[in-house]
Amino acid sequence: MAENHLTLPPKEVILLVVSRESVMNSENRITKDTTLSEAMQRFPSTEAVFIQYGLHCVGCAVATLETVEDAAAAHGKDLGRLLEDLNRAAGQTG
Repeated sequence: MAENHLTLPPKEVILLVVSRESVMNSENRITKDTTLSEAMQRFPSTEAVFIQYGLHCVGCAVATLETVEDAAAAHGKDLGRLLEDLNRAAGQTG
């Protein structure tokens, strides 16, 4: 009777593939942890959303450090709605 042998890659390779997929997924959407400048660099159409929400620091140095969550909290904006609108503007719905 023939034996079936399945050769698996080392677990480090499997983990690397899973980790890379996670990174790719996170790069496709704007999250609460995305900085304002990251969002605008990746998706220039989001600048109008930030301005619409009264987040006028889009061109200042704070934008490189401030996350979407920080900005929403500092300006009293609903984080969930802001993220929805940003991802819609970025074409990342769903």
